[in-house]
Amino acid sequence: MPVIKSLKADDMINLIKRSVARIADNPALFTLLRRILENNFRGEKKVLRRELPVPEGQSILDVGCGTGEFAPLFEAARYTGIDLHERYIAYASKRHPGYTFQVMDACQLEFPDQSFENVLVLGMLHHLPEEIAQQVLGEVRRVLKPAGTVVIIEDVPTRSWFNLIGRLIHWLDLGSHIREPDQYQQLIEPFLEVQETCPMRSGVCDYQVFVCQGQE
Repeated sequence: MPVIKSLKADDMINLIKRSVARIADNPALFTLLRRILENNFRGEKKVLRRELPVPEGQSILDVGCGTGEFAPLFEAARYTGIDLHERYIAYASKRHPGYTFQVMDACQLEFPDQSFENVLVLGMLHHLPEEIAQQVLGEVRRVLKPAGTVVIIEDVPTRSWFNLIGRLIHWLDLGSHIREPDQYQQLIEPFLEVQETCPMRSGVCDYQVFVCQGQE
């Protein structure tokens, strides 16, 4: 009897996780859900306005741009967003005409060396095992101009025991490599100089911000 109950519980967990995967595969629905959970991304937008105020004329590469939610914070003519998810890129291109979005593997960026003054990596590394994350960071370093700026914002374990919704979101998150802040820093430092790091909260979600500079 306990075995039957356990199997039913496992079936329920698998059903929930399959439902989350279906939501994630729908760009409009996924973006709406994230806006609700993250208070319309106010935390991220505040950090980006403060830490990545890209001067007019400078380029910005948004690695793992998803649905392009943060593209309007930057100059359209100098913005490039890349993501592996074709539906996300199609959705972002439709929602943000004038901005450049491309389907591309972040492990093999199709840009020449030193192409961008600024790079944004937001909510991507927690989806990647260490070896793949290192490849992405190596590519970021390659396409970054000398002394360029990189802002990395990543999910971290929920900081408050009382944030039960945040804990549930992490349990359901498709990213299975959520790390502690010091683990992210150790991952980043061989490739970029971490100049500043700070915690950030967006709705029910906890993040760590890393403001980095290219190594000369």
